[in-house]
Amino acid sequence: MIEGEQEAHENYITLAQLLPESHDELIRLSKMESRHKKGFEACGRNLQVTPDLEFAKKFFSGLHQNFQTAAAEGKVVTCLLIQSLIIECFAIAAYNIYIPVADDFARKITEGVVKEEYSHLNFGEVWLKEHFTEAKAELELANRQNLPIVWKMLNQVEGDAHTMQWKKMLGRRLYDSVR
Repeated sequence: MIEGEQEAHENYITLAQLLPESHDELIRLSKMESRHKKGFEACGRNLQVTPDLEFAKKFFSGLHQNFQTAAAEGKVVTCLLIQSLIIECFAIAAYNIYIPVADDFARKITEGVVKEEYSHLNFGEVWLKEHFTEAKAELELANRQNLPIVWKMLNQVEGDAHTMQWKKMLGRRLYDSVR
């Protein structure tokens, strides 16, 4: 959660540079992601757990690299697909599965985060819908490049996902978001 929120924070700052007409909105989303990270850090402290940030960085590395490459090439569509659809859907699904098993402190924070994550997802959906005709080819290529990474990510946490019953839900959300 912590690394995913940090990744999202940085991605929205990059998107703000790529989409100057949406700069203020994307910076607002970036700041929300930073607050989400702080909230999840507080959850960890409350539970007296140390997050495995090394695992988390490796876990997100494929999407991170593809986002960075796309950003360097000015591929806004690919960046929006990765951040606004894939990462946001991943987060929403994971958080919704976590809420029922979370302690009261974490549940309150996570429920608030989920509400805000839907607005982040909505930004990408709206932008991509408005630009779908010119974005379609890049979206198809970006899906072919990134959805196998998501599948690999799901398989990496299969044991935990099975325990929390989120793999099925997450897969469904990802499928629905890219149809």
